[in-house]
Parts: sequence; C-alpha cells; structure tokens
Amino acid sequence: MTKPIIPVARRHASDTNYTSGPDIGTATKVDPGAALAAQGWLPGAPVPAQHLNHLLASAAAVARRMLAVLALRPHTTDAAFADSTAACAAACVENGGASEGIKALVVKAGTAGSMYVNDSDAVTVAGDTVSVTSLVTSIAYDNTAGRFIAVGSGGNNHCSSTDNGANWVTGGAIGFVPQDIVRNPTLGLFIVNSASGSGSARTTNGAAWTSSSHTLAASGKGGIAVLSSGRTVICGFDGFDAPRFTISDNGSTWADSGGFPADGGISFLNEGYICGNGGPLIWHVGLRGSPPSAIRVSVSSDGVTWTTRADLSISVDNIPPAALQPDTQPRIMCCQNTGMLVIVCAEVATSRIFAIASLDGGFTWTEPVYYAGASLRAFAVANGKLYRTLGSGLEQSVGVGWR
Repeated sequence: MTKPIIPVARRHASDTNYTSGPDIGTATKVDPGAALAAQGWLPGAPVPAQHLNHLLASAAAVARRMLAVLALRPHTTDAAFADSTAACAAACVENGGASEGIKALVVKAGTAGSMYVNDSDAVTVAGDTVSVTSLVTSIAYDNTAGRFIAVGSGGNNHCSSTDNGANWVTGGAIGFVPQDIVRNPTLGLFIVNSASGSGSARTTNGAAWTSSSHTLAASGKGGIAVLSSGRTVICGFDGFDAPRFTISDNGSTWADSGGFPADGGISFLNEGYICGNGGPLIWHVGLRGSPPSAIRVSVSSDGVTWTTRADLSISVDNIPPAALQPDTQPRIMCCQNTGMLVIVCAEVATSRIFAIASLDGGFTWTEPVYYAGASLRAFAVANGKLYRTLGSGLEQSVGVGWR
C-alpha cells in the first residue's frame, strides 16, 4: 500500500510563477499585499491568480478544520469490553480488498480485550489479548500475512492475531517490557522499543524475537516510527534538555542521529514523542522552553534533520497553561490511511486530557477538545477516526471520512 500524503493547505495553491515581465513580477504563490496589489494582476485576467488561490485555500482551511473537530469528538458505541482496564491501541486494517474496505481493530488488556470495527461503524467484541495482562500500549499490522501484534506490560508482554482479534496467541519472550511496536514492510519486520532503558527487538511473526541495543544516551521511550525508505527511528532523551534519535536501516544495528539543533538556548523538558504512517515523513511533538511556553511540532524525512512545523502557544493557540507542566509528555499519533495527526496531552494540574488535530501535515491545528481524566494510552487513531476506551466502553468519532 502506498501511504498517502495529505496535501499541504497552502495559502496559495501553486509554487510556480506564472507571471511575466517587470510590470508583473509577483510569484503566484505570494500574496502581494495592498502595497503591491497593482503588480499582482495577470494580463487578460480580471482577478490575479494569487488572490483566487488565497480564497480557495481559505475555504479549504475552514473545511479541514470542521472535519478535524468532528474527528476529535468520539461518541459512545453500544459495544462493551468485559472489564474496565483503560488502555487502548488501534491499527488500520486493509485485509479485505476494495470490496471489504478498511477496518480498525481496537485492543485493551483484559478479558475480551479487542474490538473489531468495520466501515459502517459496527463494533464486534473480539477475543482476549492473552499474555498482555496489565496495559496494552501499541499494536501493529502486517497486511501481507494478515497478522496483528499487540504489546504492553504484564504477562508475556505481547500476543498476535491473524483473524482480526477473534483469537490471540502468545509468542516468544521479547526480553524486556516493550512500549511501542511498528511494522516495517521494507524489512518484513515488526520492531519494538523498550519502555525503559535502551533496548529494541525485532520479529517476523512474534514467535521469536531478536534483541538489539541502541545508542540513545538515556531511555528510548519517546516512540518509534518507520519511513517509506525502510528506515526505523526511535526517540529518546539525552537526560538534559533535548530529544535524541537513533536510526536503523536494517532493524538490528542502530546509530545515534543526534537531536534537535540549538534553538536560541531554548530547551525541551523531555523526549516528547514521534509518529508516522509509513510514508516519507515522521513527526515529533515536545514541550518547548523551560519553563514550557509552547508545544512544538517538528517533521523529518530521515530522522536526522528536523524542521519546525508549528509552535502552539498558550496565547495564540488556546493551549491551556495547565497542560504545559514539566512532568507532562504529549503524545502524537498518525492515522495509517488518512495521515490525520492527533496530539493528546495531559493537564497535570486539572487531571484532564485535551486533544488537537491537523489535516495538513501539522501546519495548522484545531483548538483543544477536552476529556475528563483518562490515560493518554486510552486514545488511538485509525481509519480517519479517534478511538477512546473509557472504563468498559468504546468511543469512536465520526472521522474525517475519506480514503
């Protein structure tokens, strides 16, 4: 499957300068402003292209914002888990071809710990996620073999299913407690990072695992992501003031790729988190400043060079001050088949969680939507929707609604 890239919501739709001559001279993608309006007109056109593009982009931004807000407002479904363990992970499933569509599997620890959700939002309670007895933290899917692997804490820390969660099988020992899992289709591997320390492990099917150590100075618990190039990236913390990253092109040997460059002496409070959908880009979110003043979203095509995509601040973006606490760690998620980005962040001072979404690759974000106390791991994205486990119930949003 070729992973999609959501088109950037440019202020002006084209990067090409269609103008000609010194009396015009304004690139189509640039709004000339009032002072240069006289130079922005194209010969033979009553309205300059850059202004038309600006109007179209503005309308698109409004539509994207409405869709993103809908995706952040999950409603309760009729289905119920058999217990109230509040942990959730979801993966996009493309196992039935065009006639069957894209599905989502939501899992949590405990008896009857998975639910299968189809395109019509019908929810089926599936099987018990055996051998993950405490907290399910992540899930990945191999669309070639039709296999899910869920990881978490407690028991044997992972299990797999090849029938959409109806039955789960215990595999071999990983050797540590995993936190996140990704599927690297280029290498044909599932790869996990450690919830503590500097470990990683890989497997083809969950039956047997091979461990490796990476080179992060501190723990590598800031997420794991895969690029379409076949590169896997793990995020950690240098123990001082910046996230750090380690990369692997084979899943077995890892090399420290450094961290963010100096930013005027502004530090980060923790490792933050990374995500991707197997496409050409991965994203990072972290608290910027000490004390924190903003949530920074960055993007990379290789795990080495990072570019700031957005700084979301208290005064401009309605980020609540209570969210920017030194001991919080925002989490970013990317929908596998739509590319929708969602950030969830805990407010330590208020015991609330808020979520924001982006439909243009992280350039623009919605205002926060709030939820009463719940774990960040109780949220997941798949199929253009936000899922949340709440007690024994499952919530899902309307979603962005495109394939």
